[in-house]
Amino acid sequence: RPTEVKVDADFFGKRHKKEMYDSQYAKFTQNEELKKLLLATNDAKLVHFVKGAEPDVFDELMLVRDKIRREKIV
Repeated sequence: RPTEVKVDADFFGKRHKKEMYDSQYAKFTQNEELKKLLLATNDAKLVHFVKGAEPDVFDELMLVRDKIRREKIV
């Protein structure tokens, strides 16, 4: 990316988790196939594996799944 493009100074802290949650909520509520796929995970712990690193738990995505289920956006 161009060198003049900078990350917002306040992004990494609490803000990046809210931004991730909001973007994933939009993604999974606007696409029926993705919504069905996410709901099919039931209560599974959602993690991202990278070879040679500890798994990254996707807490925000699990919260999105729970919210969709509670709101019955199906």
